[in-house]
Amino acid sequence: LGFAGGRFPFSNTPYGVRPRGAVEAAAWPAVRGLIFLEATEIFLRFLRGDVFSSREVRPKVLTRAAVRTDEDWAKLRALAGDSNEIVIPPLWEFDDVGVIPFEAPMRLLNLTIGAHDAASQDFANTILPCGVFNLSITPATQIEETHRRMQRNFHPSGGGWTRDRMPRTVLVFIDDGEAGGAVGRRARARAQAEHALANYWRAIEGTLDPLKVAQAVDNALVGAPEDVVEQMNERFHPDDRLMLWFDFNNHDGAAVQRSMRSYMEKVAPRAQGRAP
Repeated sequence: LGFAGGRFPFSNTPYGVRPRGAVEAAAWPAVRGLIFLEATEIFLRFLRGDVFSSREVRPKVLTRAAVRTDEDWAKLRALAGDSNEIVIPPLWEFDDVGVIPFEAPMRLLNLTIGAHDAASQDFANTILPCGVFNLSITPATQIEETHRRMQRNFHPSGGGWTRDRMPRTVLVFIDDGEAGGAVGRRARARAQAEHALANYWRAIEGTLDPLKVAQAVDNALVGAPEDVVEQMNERFHPDDRLMLWFDFNNHDGAAVQRSMRSYMEKVAPRAQGRAP
């Protein structure tokens, strides 16, 4: 959990949490997701001003849908005593308690859930209004589907869903150098993007998948300033709110500043057809 800029982002990575036995170890990806939902409920209910105990938190239950194959499910059931519903004990146990002060001004707090799965986003919005945070590699089709779903499921006390409640995380690889002209600028920006994203996939998966790198590059803004303008106007809705990253895999402060300056001077004024 973290707090920055008047927003509380919370994500589905339960730091320091480890399996508590053979059953949880055997179904750890699914159990980890249930733990995140448990934490989400506790966190949001306390913020809402509820007084409750861990006994009133929705139980964590594994079913056949939690694992990929019938064989995996049979092994899991064998570990858990052949039950068709495997109850995972609460991670946090506490008696009736509330968060003080109860009169905290919630209107000053904007909540954002950092989970890509629809179930977590929808569940959070049964308690309090929560925006959504997506990854830079999230496909555009998934982003648009999330907007449509959140128009239906956003908590009513937050008003209507607006696109700025889900900022689009975008990596920017812009080159405005003189060497080689437009062709050189595009080639350098593309090479920088491919190198950075290849390192990203190596870090999170341990192997390099050229197709995933290509798809991730195509999701970024890459090229000379005029290319980035064209890409933005083609891909983004006029009401989109962008979270732009210029320093991804780049520790050269001067280069990062040049990229940001090029964007603000040569791209931002022309986005969505606005003339400089």
